[in-house]
Amino acid sequence: MPGLRVWRPDGVLSFDGSASLLRFIGSFAVTTPIGSYTDPALADGRPWVFARGNGAQAYKYMMPGLSISGTTISWSGGQIYQGMIVFYGVY
Repeated sequence: MPGLRVWRPDGVLSFDGSASLLRFIGSFAVTTPIGSYTDPALADGRPWVFARGNGAQAYKYMMPGLSISGTTISWSGGQIYQGMIVFYGVY
């Protein structure tokens, strides 16, 4: 298969150009219990998203659900939203 390939010193293939690499586009803080955020750059590939709570007490609460539709990331539900940071990008 043509393309870039990278091997570890022990001879094991660690990267093949046909693999999907992700690109980090940005992040934002959630300040409402229900909402959405739109970034046109999400149209540049297959979008991915993840969130983390911010603060020492964040582990005690349920995070809101996240979804992606086109170039829009939406969230709702959960018990904590203040200080939640959402990271997103594309493959």
